[in-house]
Amino acid sequence: IFAPQGPTMPQGRQYARRWRSVAHILCCTACIVGPARLFGAPLWAGSRSFDHNRPRVLVFSGRGPQGPALLEKPSFELPDLSDAPGLKEARFVVRVSTQPQKIPASRSGIERLMSLRDGAILEHMAMAGWKVTEVNEERGLFEVRLPEVDQQLSVARITSPGPSFLTTVRDAQAHGAGDRLLGDLVLQNGEHIFQLTLRVPLLNFTVSGSGWARCRLGQDGDSVRMQADAHIGLSLPNWPGLKAILEQFVRVYATQAVRECASNLATAANELDEQR
Repeated sequence: IFAPQGPTMPQGRQYARRWRSVAHILCCTACIVGPARLFGAPLWAGSRSFDHNRPRVLVFSGRGPQGPALLEKPSFELPDLSDAPGLKEARFVVRVSTQPQKIPASRSGIERLMSLRDGAILEHMAMAGWKVTEVNEERGLFEVRLPEVDQQLSVARITSPGPSFLTTVRDAQAHGAGDRLLGDLVLQNGEHIFQLTLRVPLLNFTVSGSGWARCRLGQDGDSVRMQADAHIGLSLPNWPGLKAILEQFVRVYATQAVRECASNLATAANELDEQR
């Protein structure tokens, strides 16, 4: 940092060079810290970590040498669903992130659908065997019950009376998260919920489930768009191949449920457009 000291350099000049170096460091620090403090950013913002499960929006603030500077602005907090009943006791957990399902519909009908209150949107989703019951609409709480399950796989058949979820709905649009609704679904009737029948050898198994799903609903031009992330815990007998069969089932079922839900809402959007 300090200037080199020659053997013939007077002591006064040595001190002067040292102080000029210190002053130079302080000026550089002020240039870095000043703008950061001006925009309200802490000095450690460059190494700051964020919760990736938390929806965020990008906003423009200031202008750098290559255009506007992008800053990450957290929107609203989402709860941790890892404590869903029975999930920690499950023998294994299937993690699913479905592809966004887009179902074409009337653009004006979708806009009318998305302008309805949260509970009304869920009511329009209650088609083709789905059932939505209000628990506390003011708090965004509903019970969502899916139709009976009869899934035919290549090596097994899986049946169920249909899962029931305690659902918390949030208006994501009001918080700038980009979607219209965010829904957290926690499985309520997971004990002995699935009956699995192997084809060869002919054996029957009872399987319990637990877990949660987080769904995002919105509009994508002329389509209703829906996507879901789910963690489903399964408790099952220790039998060769059962884990792989049930993992395949959960992935297929999650995708089908999301697509069916989006299809129901697209149908509702078309009906709303015809009513105009």
